[in-house]
Amino acid sequence: MAELNQVRWAKVKDPEAKIREVVGPKLPAYLFKTEGVGANLKVGLDQKAVKKYMNRFGKILVFTDRTDLTALEVAQAYTDRNEVEQLFGEMNDPMTVPFQPVRHWTDQKIVVHAFICILGLLLLKLLQRRLKEKGITLSLELIKDELSSVQLGLWITRSGKLFKIISDQSKIQAKMYDILSLQNVAAMLGVRPDSS
Repeated sequence: MAELNQVRWAKVKDPEAKIREVVGPKLPAYLFKTEGVGANLKVGLDQKAVKKYMNRFGKILVFTDRTDLTALEVAQAYTDRNEVEQLFGEMNDPMTVPFQPVRHWTDQKIVVHAFICILGLLLLKLLQRRLKEKGITLSLELIKDELSSVQLGLWITRSGKLFKIISDQSKIQAKMYDILSLQNVAAMLGVRPDSS
């Protein structure tokens, strides 16, 4: 209401459109009513509409043709869609598994690009699940940040000997390192166990 009261209604040609613009996705525009025109226009709450809105607040009807599912399974499938939508959002994140920009022109190469992006997202989600089972609950972005800061380095002694070492790790990075058995990967790269 504070935002609506700041509008100069004398200059507004379509008050209902302006109300929709101001309240945006926060509230439905039908909760507000207008009285008067031009500079004398006043905006208030439609108390009947507000009461109806409050009575149905938080209640959702889900229709399905899947008669083989129980009500609980239908509700679970409905709530699982949020996770799918979140995955599509992560595919649009340029730091996680960027689907765009697609720098291919043939259909076959675009399909392969999409496959690789979805495969990468699947592998990250499996990694996230494995960590969650062991008590580490982080977003994909945080998992990537934590793991990418664990680095392999070369240490050269004065005598000229080379040693491969792993950078210092925080407690959570060390726990992730153990859970994901990264010491096996480090061994394949030539890192000695006592230098990690």
